[in-house]
Amino acid sequence: MRKIILFLVAIGLILGAIFSYPALKNIFSGMKANSSKPLEEAQIKEESLNVIPKDFPTNFPIYKNTKLVGVVRVTEGGEVYFEVELETSDKKDKVMEFYKSEIPESDYKIALTSNKKEETVFYLTRDSKDAGTISILAEDEITLVSIELKK
Repeated sequence: MRKIILFLVAIGLILGAIFSYPALKNIFSGMKANSSKPLEEAQIKEESLNVIPKDFPTNFPIYKNTKLVGVVRVTEGGEVYFEVELETSDKKDKVMEFYKSEIPESDYKIALTSNKKEETVFYLTRDSKDAGTISILAEDEITLVSIELKK
């Protein structure tokens, strides 16, 4: 449980960094719903699930040797977002290589990569628009994979 909490905190820090730096903010400005309503008035629906939903993009690669930790489906302003948390006993480099080779085979492209010793983050585009991120974090004996994807 401690590992999951640390992983979620790391994701929060990454997203905070994305929306704090102007260059990255411009890259991911398409991730926000187009709404002139204040946040408290915006229509947001969040569902916690225990399986990957049927409307998750079927052509998006999911690393096979993983255990599903959690899934959240968010609907905001007509847009649908998925947050999928996975863990595997495979090494970070093996998972990273899988996504480097499989993402180009899907409708997605890796637009930017942030690579640190313990964590790699791929920033994705689809049809030249921002589509989400894949974060791969090495933690003790497991590798945590967090996918945030715009439908």
